[in-house]
Amino acid sequence: MHIVMQSHRAALTDAQRVKYEQMVAARARKFPSAVRAVVRLSEDGARRRVEIVLDLPRQASIAVLAEGEWFATCLSQALARLDARVRKVKATPRTRARKTRAARR
Repeated sequence: MHIVMQSHRAALTDAQRVKYEQMVAARARKFPSAVRAVVRLSEDGARRRVEIVLDLPRQASIAVLAEGEWFATCLSQALARLDARVRKVKATPRTRARKTRAARR
């Protein structure tokens, strides 16, 4: 999988960039068919924003967004949201159907 880190008006050190890339790679390994992950870090005054787009073959891309005061907290929130979205995508139609049938009873 290829990880693209983009920073817009954001001051990041090389150590931060490597650490953030490792965090995204670790989470993306949970979804082995992922082709590419694009991580966009932007800074506007005191607000930081992290957007992660996970490209999947033959499926729509998964995009998550988190905003906050620090890049580290934004990234952890975005990764938590990505985990939740990946769990939804990984559920097969058969298991989703079982859950809805069980809920109706």
